[in-house]
Parts: sequence; C-alpha cells; structure tokens
Amino acid sequence: MEQNCQLPRDSSGRLLPGIRSPIGEWMNGLEARAPKNVLIVATANKLARIVWAILSSGEDYRAAPSSVAA
Repeated sequence: MEQNCQLPRDSSGRLLPGIRSPIGEWMNGLEARAPKNVLIVATANKLARIVWAILSSGEDYRAAPSSVAA
C-alpha cells in the first residue's frame, strides 16, 4: 500500500522555503540533485542517526547554534 507523502513547498515548488537551518539547507541541496523518494529516505536516515546519537550518549540534547543567518 503506497502512502502519499506531501513535503511542504512554496508556490515555486521549492522545498522548505522558510527553514533557515543546517538540515533545511541540506534538504534543499539534496532536492536539487535527487528524486523525491531518495530525499524522503535520506531524511529519515539522517533523523534516525541524530536520534540514535542523542539516545545513546546519555546526555541531554543541546541544540548547536545555527551558522545559517536568519
């Protein structure tokens, strides 16, 4: 059973237009060179690795300051 997954886009079709973060920039770059299904799987993989790193470290999550200008 296929599930329809809609990613947030602006009127020009650009993914995550308002997200000014390292992961938003990474997703926009990947979108420019990979099909949508690859983008979805790569994002899930990246988030799973982030969650695993946080849970396995035993420390509280500390967001790193963003180097991307707002």
